[in-house]
Amino acid sequence: MANLVYGVQARKGFIVLSGEVALARPPCSECLRDYLESQYIEFAFIFNSRINTEQFFEMIAYDLDLPCSRTSKTEVLLPSTSYW
Repeated sequence: MANLVYGVQARKGFIVLSGEVALARPPCSECLRDYLESQYIEFAFIFNSRINTEQFFEMIAYDLDLPCSRTSKTEVLLPSTSYW
């Protein structure tokens, strides 16, 4: 858990939590989620790795409450002009 919190606090970018069956990934990810919410840190929780690139960015946009009616990955990543 300390490594996950460090990754967030040090702004290391994407953090992947993986491991063998029965290694307590769900409780660890729930604990991290609770910590992030208590610190008012925005995050996206991608729980299904069997998605394509477009679905990956759509899930991130959804978790971050970004409008996602766009058609390309670039459009999903770039803020619309209404945000400026």
